[in-house]
Amino acid sequence: MKKTTTLLLSILVTIVSFSQVAPDKYHVRFTDKDNSPFSINNPLGFLSQRAIDRRTNQNISIVENDLPVNPAYIDSIIGTGVTILNVSKWMNSLTIYTTDQSAINTINAFPFVQSVSKSSTFKPLSQKEKSSKPFFENESFSDNPVSAKQSSNKGIQGIYDYGSALNQIQMLNGDSLHDLGYDGAGMIIAVLDAGFLNVDSLTVFDSLWANGQILGSKDFVDPQSPNIYGSHSHGCMVLSTMGGNIPGGMVGTAPKADYWLLRTEDAATEYLIEELNWVSG
Repeated sequence: MKKTTTLLLSILVTIVSFSQVAPDKYHVRFTDKDNSPFSINNPLGFLSQRAIDRRTNQNISIVENDLPVNPAYIDSIIGTGVTILNVSKWMNSLTIYTTDQSAINTINAFPFVQSVSKSSTFKPLSQKEKSSKPFFENESFSDNPVSAKQSSNKGIQGIYDYGSALNQIQMLNGDSLHDLGYDGAGMIIAVLDAGFLNVDSLTVFDSLWANGQILGSKDFVDPQSPNIYGSHSHGCMVLSTMGGNIPGGMVGTAPKADYWLLRTEDAATEYLIEELNWVSG
């Protein structure tokens, strides 16, 4: 009995200890953008020429919200020993990772900090939550895709031979857009998803890599140990509908576009941190 009690106490202490040191994530919002080294009168200091041209073409003004978060504020936060996960200029905020409550107290005391709120603690969903929120788990490829041999003359005689993607691209009139020259060339598309399993090795993406159309990637879910191409497959599926390019097999809607691959979703959880990842992405 004594041994059993000791064992149970040991297990309890272990569980409690683990819960106390579990990594926490906090959303820090700032009061202003005063004394910023950036100015809306010099947008090239914080925006690319491409971004400025796009705003000009679409009559979108450059305003204070577009200014980056004050670097001095960020440095002060880093000085407390926390880890910066992401930064949002539009929300004038950042998300941090720390297990040190004293660091949170210090940050709360800064005069330029408006609020500090807990974003999430990463933990698995309960079985009940998993059954009611399957996320991407129930998605699958079609059991009866249109084969390349079934491609209509329209698909073959146009610019691309779509193969098994013919049905889906015709539903969106994407083939007509391709015939007019709208194939994504000159566009940059950011794909925000739960992972891009094997995108770095699947043949359907060969042309994206060969032509330098994968501009880069970032793992917001696990920045310390990024696992873009070894995590969830949903982003791979999404990317294939746009950037896939195997003539006669599978051609997406934007095979000539450039892509950023951003892992913002943790498929096993559902927390506010994902929305903050979207904003930063």
